[in-house]
Amino acid sequence: MHHVLGARSVAGATILRKGFAPTPASDWVATLDDIEEIRGWLGTFAARLRIARRAGLDSSELSEITIRLGARLQQRGAGLS
Repeated sequence: MHHVLGARSVAGATILRKGFAPTPASDWVATLDDIEEIRGWLGTFAARLRIARRAGLDSSELSEITIRLGARLQQRGAGLS
């Protein structure tokens, strides 16, 4: 069963991530530089986290990635100020 999860960027562009495919290598969050891309992934993982919690699934990995994406967004945003 595939789910299509969407995340909207500030500009309103929809970014679709299909299914619950394995996440990239653990250091991939640190390689993201584009704020819109970080926001898109953050929205995707936040949606996945909500779904996993509702379904009673282990959400520890999703939670960790969501936290790291939020921290990366803050770091990149602070660099632009």
